[in-house]
Amino acid sequence: MNNKNYKNHFYTSTSLESDLKDKRLIQSVIVTNPLIKTVSAINQAVRGIYAKNASLSVVGPYGSGKSTSILIAYHYLKNTLPKNLRSQLSELGLVPIKKPFKDGEILVITGKKVSLVEHLKQKLKTRNIDGLIEKKILQGKRLVLIIDEFGKYLEYNADNQQNGDVYILQQLAELAQRSEGKFTLITIRHQAIKAYFSSIRLSYLNEWKKIQGRFSDIVHTTNLSETLSILSQSINERITKQFSVLPKKEIIDCFKKNNFISLTEIDNYLLQSYPLHPFTALFLITGFKKFAQNERSIFTFLDSNEKGSLNNWLANNRNQKILFTLSDYYDYIDKNMKFAIYESDISSDWHMIENSLNSLKNISSSFAEKEFSFAIEIIKSIGLIQLFGKDIGLYSSKRVLNLAISSKSLL
Repeated sequence: MNNKNYKNHFYTSTSLESDLKDKRLIQSVIVTNPLIKTVSAINQAVRGIYAKNASLSVVGPYGSGKSTSILIAYHYLKNTLPKNLRSQLSELGLVPIKKPFKDGEILVITGKKVSLVEHLKQKLKTRNIDGLIEKKILQGKRLVLIIDEFGKYLEYNADNQQNGDVYILQQLAELAQRSEGKFTLITIRHQAIKAYFSSIRLSYLNEWKKIQGRFSDIVHTTNLSETLSILSQSINERITKQFSVLPKKEIIDCFKKNNFISLTEIDNYLLQSYPLHPFTALFLITGFKKFAQNERSIFTFLDSNEKGSLNNWLANNRNQKILFTLSDYYDYIDKNMKFAIYESDISSDWHMIENSLNSLKNISSSFAEKEFSFAIEIIKSIGLIQLFGKDIGLYSSKRVLNLAISSKSLL
């Protein structure tokens, strides 16, 4: 197996406002259902087809692709998408809009822990926000206002309840819905409105919740099947495979009568995820959802040169017919993401694995070298199965553990 000469740069995240002009970020984007929903809703909004979509909230956890979807939508509106993406979206019915947007017609603002009203006045260079936008609408001018990191304003309002941000947001949402496509308002946040207001009076929270009712929510989350598809497609784009691999029948049998993953998904995705062991491919998804940033963490693992990453592992195992196992995945987490684990809900369970490994190392002289390495691999594998396995219906039975260890080579 070899790495392809992969031309794209690696980025840990998309910073929307500063990355608008950097088209390298969207050269290899994988089109997901949330991305399609986002672009479709914005397409309807700017065409005045569905008034509710004129005010949108794009919501999802860190690393779920919200900013990337909006970045794609930005280039879709300007008709500056790469040819391959333009073709994919066209096949899905999202043909280029007839009158592309110009630079001044799309404004992106990055949220801060300040008053939304004051920040908008500064960015729009006006003391009368809704008056300025209403004037543009009456003049037939277009404006798409995108507010990234909207939760920052909500955090500020939780501490400053006398502020008037809730009212300006209501006015802007109403303007958008009456504008017949001339004005579109888009906010991007990581969680539900009430999560930003932990200790405020109920009446104030209800005011914000009423405003949120004027927005259409586009939730960015992917199920196991969609994320497996992204993972297998990404690996195929990055790695030239010198030989084909089929999982042992026993591994496939582990997923029979499994409510979390179908045999069809195994055929379509797990067979395409070599050099990852099938269990590792699944645990990358279930694991990162527990303590990291979902798809973003997967791409970090695939594209970076961190110790234990896929690139690093490939460099150390070139032309060897072996798999990246659960033990290898443990080593990657241990080398690069230990602090994220320590701050997560599974920190105590992780400490138990570490304690077991340390106890074994204290008596290492009692083992032959191969026996000791094998015992270490067993503890790491059991630990990860206990932590992440139940989300996909895998438990640390003798059968599953044997397949996780003995199937290091599936050729």
